[in-house]
Amino acid sequence: RAEADSRAEADSRAEADSRAEADSQAEADSQAGPAGRPDLIAVPPAHARRTTYAPPTKETTADMPKQKTHSGTKKRIKVTGSGKLMREHAGKRHLLERKPTKLTRRLSGEVEVAPADRKRIKKLLGL
Repeated sequence: RAEADSRAEADSRAEADSRAEADSQAEADSQAGPAGRPDLIAVPPAHARRTTYAPPTKETTADMPKQKTHSGTKKRIKVTGSGKLMREHAGKRHLLERKPTKLTRRLSGEVEVAPADRKRIKKLLGL
C-alpha cells in the first residue's frame, strides 16, 4: 500500500510538473515575436495602428507659403549696397555690326531701374 501511495504521489507530481512546463511554454510563446522567435517584435498592421495629431508647438505669424524669388529677375537685376536696383541696357546682345559705335558705347554699363518699376521688381526679388 505504501508503494501504491508513493507511485500515485510520483504520478501526480509528474502531472503537475508537465502542467507547469506547458504553462511556462505558453507564456514564453506569448512573449515571443512572430514564428515563435523572441528576438522579433510583433508590430500591429498599419490599419490597426492609431495615429495621433500633434498640434503645432509654437504660434506661426508668418504668411504661408513663402514667396519664391523670381529666377529671371534675380539674373537681370543687381542690388547695390545702398539698395539701388541696377540693370543692363537693352539692345547690346546681337546685330552690333550694323549699329553705330556711338550707340553701342552709350548702351554699355548699368543704369538704375526706373522709379515706376521699382515696387514690382522689389516684390519679385523678395525685398
